[in-house]
Amino acid sequence: MRGPVRIAAARVLALSLLALLPLPPAVAADWAEAEQRFQAAYRDGAPLAERRAALLELAAADMPEAADLLFTVWERLEEETARLRRELHEARGKARAMRVRAREEPQKVDGEALRALEARETQLDGRLGGLELERAAILQGVRGWKAPFTLEWLAEKGLSRARSAALLRAAAERVAASDGGMASVLGALEKTRDPGQAVALLDAVASQGGRIGAPGLPSVLKRLGDRNAAVRAAAARATARAALPEGVAALVRQALREPDRSRTQREILDALRILTGENPGDDARIWQKWWRDHEEDVMAGKAPLGLGKAAPAKTDQGNFYGIPQVEERIIYVLDRSGSMIVSMENPRYVGGGAVAARDDEDSRFDAATRELLRAAKSLRRDARYTVVAYSDHAEAILGGKLEAAAPERHAALGEAIASMGAEGQTNIYEALDLALRLAGVHPEEPPGPAKADAIYLLTDGAPTDAKGATEDPERTLQAAREWNALRRVAIHTIGIGADHNSGFLRQLAAENGGTYWSVAPRKKEAKAPAK
Repeated sequence: MRGPVRIAAARVLALSLLALLPLPPAVAADWAEAEQRFQAAYRDGAPLAERRAALLELAAADMPEAADLLFTVWERLEEETARLRRELHEARGKARAMRVRAREEPQKVDGEALRALEARETQLDGRLGGLELERAAILQGVRGWKAPFTLEWLAEKGLSRARSAALLRAAAERVAASDGGMASVLGALEKTRDPGQAVALLDAVASQGGRIGAPGLPSVLKRLGDRNAAVRAAAARATARAALPEGVAALVRQALREPDRSRTQREILDALRILTGENPGDDARIWQKWWRDHEEDVMAGKAPLGLGKAAPAKTDQGNFYGIPQVEERIIYVLDRSGSMIVSMENPRYVGGGAVAARDDEDSRFDAATRELLRAAKSLRRDARYTVVAYSDHAEAILGGKLEAAAPERHAALGEAIASMGAEGQTNIYEALDLALRLAGVHPEEPPGPAKADAIYLLTDGAPTDAKGATEDPERTLQAAREWNALRRVAIHTIGIGADHNSGFLRQLAAENGGTYWSVAPRKKEAKAPAK
């Protein structure tokens, strides 16, 4: 962002509002002071903490003028973020290729050039991380607004201005939670033709499901027949949370239209379970029979609705740790950071550094790679997979293409594992970026059908950058919301050992249609004392 943020649009809006609803002098003075403080603090070169604090202070003004200015800042941040991501992706690609060549033909790689490229990588990543956390501060501000005039501005102006799914969802959730606001969100849903915006609005509706009401439900049910599978799944989630009897028949009809065992059909059947509290099975035809038997009671209001829960997944492809592998196109994401060398049963650290497991102990890395190989071998042969391993940086160790789960593929995985060690940091952000690009759903990838159905991400720690500095987990969460805005890929998370950030992994899975699993260390049985 160059120079102070221009606020001409905010001033025009402020003047028009003041002409209609004159602000008391004290309020106008407070706003003028807040505006001046923001201009002084939110400037190029200011520390990240100072810029974020300025954004949060602006949001705390809770006025239409402040809301308009924050949306203007977001639009500029989004443009700058997109540019930096493209530059970072290009730099990472060059550095990754050079690191691979350095391993294979070290004499042909200029070490100084590689270090310069990695320094460029670090610089871009740091700048990008700062912008992403500033956007997170804006979202935090939007979610905290309460003033009636601010919420009215959000409903009348904000919902139409927000092009980003993340900003739109935050604004829509805030509006939907206000008195009479659900009608504005449903009106925006009726107008949009963009799948990402439709999913954001439907998820906002689902977060306040009880406010939909019978008059608003048709707007949601209409999206059950959308061309986009992600929109249909989001409509099913909102229908379940609306807890109205009319939703049951609509969900049953749509489940029958979906391909059997498809991900979208599973999501619709789970919506039926949540809505009805029943679980007659995984076959849509069984649900059709159940509905014929129970329609009268449900429509008469004799059955409680909206109190059920999704069913545990069932599969014939085994599991990765405790998570059933229901998908047929999988990207495994493996942590090989330095802390993975510690013992599963008895992790030890000296001076903050990890101590390698003894020869008679299982290390986290050995346990995880053994489980990965077992899980891959349990896939059907027509399933496909690849593997991303990460520490300081992320790499597709079997190549970027998902290939059949055949013996040759498993052998290649075993060889790749045997050639790896555990060292370095826990760069989850880069690992997810690469995995979602390989899955074909990243917004910077060419449009087209998804190449993967699920990501299984394993870690024993918390997010860091390539240099080991602890990162705010919100950066990775927010990035995943944008990269996987349509939830086209489920992100499952596995935390191994007692040191992983369970809250972060749980939230990452929940927001991306996945499951979180914690791997408790196995304790060896004590041997009886020798006699």
